[in-house]
Amino acid sequence: MKAICEGRTTRNDVVQQNLEKYRAVFNRTNQQINVLKSAVTKYVVNANHHG
Repeated sequence: MKAICEGRTTRNDVVQQNLEKYRAVFNRTNQQINVLKSAVTKYVVNANHHG
């Protein structure tokens, strides 16, 4: 926000940079979804069956 106010960048540039970051996180999550599923199964689902 400060950089926009100071004229060092534009709102559009900030939006585009943030979209790129969110896309990277989304893509990394999609690539590693099985790791997440395994962890949830191990620590949440199995814990509920044994608790």
